[in-house]
Amino acid sequence: MNGQLEKTMVDAIPDGMLLVDAEGHILRANAALQTMSGYAEHELLGATPDIFLPPALRTAHAGLMKQFLPSRPSATCRKMART
Repeated sequence: MNGQLEKTMVDAIPDGMLLVDAEGHILRANAALQTMSGYAEHELLGATPDIFLPPALRTAHAGLMKQFLPSRPSATCRKMART
């Protein structure tokens, strides 16, 4: 898919959305998330989602992210909902 088309489609989603890599770094933040958070995309790129948490919760959250994210680079997604 064309990169600009993908960005346009993701930005059209009305809910805030982050795309993170296997290490937990933000690769993309859609327009809705930028509006909700007050951060511009360039401020979020490379950061971790911990940026949205109070400092007292960041260490615990980092541990949970390590458990959640794929343990191998070839894994590209993980189901979030129970089916």
